[in-house]
Amino acid sequence: MGEDKLFTEYLLNESEQKYRDLVTNIPGAVYRCANDADRTMHYISPNIYSISGYPADDFIDNTIRSFASIIHPDDTKMVADKVSVGLEQKKPYVIEYRIIDKESNIRWVYEKGQGIYSEDGELAYTNGAIFDITESHELSEKLSYQATHDVLTGLVNRSEFEHRLNRVLQTIYKHNSEHALLYLDLDQFKIINDTCGHIAGDELLRQLGLLLSKEVRKRDTVARLGGDEFGVLMEHCSLKQAKRVANKLKKSVDQFRFLWEKKQFNIGVSIGLVIIDESAGDITDLLKKADAACYAAKEQGRNRIHIFKDDDKQLAKQYGEMQWVNLINRALEENTFFLAFQAVIPLKKSKSKTKYDRFELLIRMKLDDKIILPEKFLPAAEKYGLATKIDQWVITTAFVHFSKNKELLDATVEFFINLSGQSIRDDKFLEFVKKAFIKHKIPQDKICFEITETAAIANLAKANIFIDALKKGGCKFALDDFGSGLSSFAYLKTLHIDYLKIDGFFIKGIVNDPIDYAMVNSINEIGHKMGLKTIAEFAENKKILDKLKQIGVDYVQGYHFGEIQTLIQTS
Repeated sequence: MGEDKLFTEYLLNESEQKYRDLVTNIPGAVYRCANDADRTMHYISPNIYSISGYPADDFIDNTIRSFASIIHPDDTKMVADKVSVGLEQKKPYVIEYRIIDKESNIRWVYEKGQGIYSEDGELAYTNGAIFDITESHELSEKLSYQATHDVLTGLVNRSEFEHRLNRVLQTIYKHNSEHALLYLDLDQFKIINDTCGHIAGDELLRQLGLLLSKEVRKRDTVARLGGDEFGVLMEHCSLKQAKRVANKLKKSVDQFRFLWEKKQFNIGVSIGLVIIDESAGDITDLLKKADAACYAAKEQGRNRIHIFKDDDKQLAKQYGEMQWVNLINRALEENTFFLAFQAVIPLKKSKSKTKYDRFELLIRMKLDDKIILPEKFLPAAEKYGLATKIDQWVITTAFVHFSKNKELLDATVEFFINLSGQSIRDDKFLEFVKKAFIKHKIPQDKICFEITETAAIANLAKANIFIDALKKGGCKFALDDFGSGLSSFAYLKTLHIDYLKIDGFFIKGIVNDPIDYAMVNSINEIGHKMGLKTIAEFAENKKILDKLKQIGVDYVQGYHFGEIQTLIQTS
């Protein structure tokens, strides 16, 4: 019997040791407590020390302190309520809350517990475990903050701003409330960014973020929407209040002086204001209106406020352009652009075996069952920075087609491809073009890039850098629409081009208007003196063609030679 007793004690001791090891090795603290306001601990494992800084003995039967006493005062009621609900429903309770540790630091804990009941259903005590989740909670908060805030300025980012804007729109009909939206675009930011560098530009944005935040009402949301654009959402705000805030922001930016490397810069801000009421539409409509109003402020001379009104003709134009921006982006995403070709016809006898051996690529947009010409959408593309994306699409599409149709490529002397002013000023675009030639194995002497007169004049130095870089590989260049802009024969000497395309405006009147005839003749003569080939656009009939032959123009384009064809038809 003695040996049995000793063996039983041994088993009990071993079981207790295993239990202690298990409890000690759990990263949290397990407990058994009474169901009272102090949460009196009958037992709590030693690991509570690593969580709270207090030894477990302090809490046993409230020897020194109750566990409830270290719960953050703002969380005490919430914890008591959640425990109470769990015990009433006889379900486990799960709580995340704060405690104040021995060093007075706030720590986040996760607690899961459950009531233990007697056979007659009475609550005997509660068992549970508490885990320190401070690090994971702080990481979660950090990630949540980063997901909703701009890293550079600390302001709300575009995504979170649109989320709040959506929430406001959903309350309008329920509460018949009125709110306001400001769309801010900095004036002269690009000058500072370009002359002082991106570090200076970033610092300017940081300082302005702080400045704007100080000037709005406490409940207003200030966000950086991207680049040098900011948004302000003013909830429960009348037009009168919104105008007051907008003027206050404009005045603050006017008075702000940005100092960088002993230089002082003044900046301005153009502000678009939209009232958010039942006529606001959805979030897309609202942002378009705000952007259009901001753009109108810029167009009127910058550094001013423009209020959106539905009957505003100028804003209607801007709004229409923004609609084209959406259609352009959709066409790029859904590949609903397509390429057409128009032949460039030599007026002198050609040695080529094919009827036509030069073509200009022309972009078109498919919209439902309609074909949209570029004059409809390219102005918006130029204005809103989408022209380079379109140029990239054209080059990629054309080069892919040429690489798959070697016969077409071999039979053609040159393809003329139009480029925007934005593209020829973009160093990254130049690299894109070079890589495209290599990737698709297109001979560079097969391509002639067209740039407009106004685009070339806007930055002659940049234009020549672009032209010279590609001419080295064999590309040719044509100056398009000559005569439509700030025509000057003097700058032709500085542009390293091969073709001069005479603007169609003069060609149309060449038969009946002696001035148009003289202009075309003069352009053609000067072009030839400079060693350039000339191309006349809009050769629509035989009479025009005869006049062009008389003048001695080298090439013509126009419907006299047939309709414009799609890429597939030409192949």
